[in-house]
Amino acid sequence: MFKKLLIVILLSPFGNAYSQLVTGTTMSPLALVQNVLLGQGVTVSNILYNGSPVALGSFQATNTVLGIDEGIVLTTGTVIDNGSGPQGPNNQTGAGVDNNIGGSALLSGLIGSTQTYNAAILEFDFIPYSDTVRFKYVFGSDEYPEFAPPNNSGFNDVFGFFISGPGIPGIQNIAQLPNGGGVVSINNVNVNNNSQYFNFNGDGSMSPYDSNPMYIQYDGFTDVLEAVSQVQCGQTYHLVIAIADVGDGEWDSGIFLEANSLSSLTPVDITYELSNEIYSEPNWIAEGCVTATVTLERDANLGVSLTVPVDVSGSATDILDYSGIPTSITFNPGETQVSFTIDVVLDGIIEGQENIVLDFPLSDPCGNITPVT
Repeated sequence: MFKKLLIVILLSPFGNAYSQLVTGTTMSPLALVQNVLLGQGVTVSNILYNGSPVALGSFQATNTVLGIDEGIVLTTGTVIDNGSGPQGPNNQTGAGVDNNIGGSALLSGLIGSTQTYNAAILEFDFIPYSDTVRFKYVFGSDEYPEFAPPNNSGFNDVFGFFISGPGIPGIQNIAQLPNGGGVVSINNVNVNNNSQYFNFNGDGSMSPYDSNPMYIQYDGFTDVLEAVSQVQCGQTYHLVIAIADVGDGEWDSGIFLEANSLSSLTPVDITYELSNEIYSEPNWIAEGCVTATVTLERDANLGVSLTVPVDVSGSATDILDYSGIPTSITFNPGETQVSFTIDVVLDGIIEGQENIVLDFPLSDPCGNITPVT
């Protein structure tokens, strides 16, 4: 989107706070994606959900150990607070519900020939508006620690984030640890492997986990992690978010997706403000009496410098009627505001109203043009 902002200056010759995981199942899959998960720089379509109605919902977890305040949750069992869901405290060993539904071919492909059960699969198309897409999540399971290394087991629940589209070979699972640490799974994130990303949460009978509701029901969970993929700006991609039981339909696991975190690096939004010296509405300046300060503000990508062109048009004439308007302005790294001052010249000529039109064209990575006035 080619950001374009327009200002016109007329010249006139005048002398709750939560402490327990809370879930809900009233929102549709479409609403959960569009109104909860979706952030900036991404549009979504063709939203589909395949799984038990009780395995998908919204959550709020402020002041809990989860690390994410709100979002959507998919489980291999239930999100309902009936003693078998993910809500704390962690006062059960092997909490879970068998929904008696099938598994996922994609997830079975991650682990070989082992049978999967109780799959919850949320998928949709999306268009990113930069070269990167990302979202944040936590994976938790009641199969920790009993079925995690060093215990060898075929009962490790599995999940994945599968992306496909232009520039991506086949279907890729982007549920990966940082710095090439491998796939996020019970076998690869636990007290023995990649423990820096793991949180032990009791075993269902340990204090304080079994009495304080700030702890969730799952015996272990990851830190807040980020799924990231390179994409092509403006192209259509497909994302499948899936989780399933492995080996049997018991001992639940869940994925918590952070609200508004499905995002693509968005173009900087430039806004402007005119100083109070302007004579009156609509943006009049008296010749020879005052100056006007134009302040531009950016809201993203603050770590890098940004140069914004300033295009000037209108009936007023540079030098004869005004001065001080630069050809461009630059935000240095860390700067959120940049200002410049317009000096209006008293030329002594009775010429009626004249105007200055300032355009600030700013392109996004897709090269689209969207005028903002």
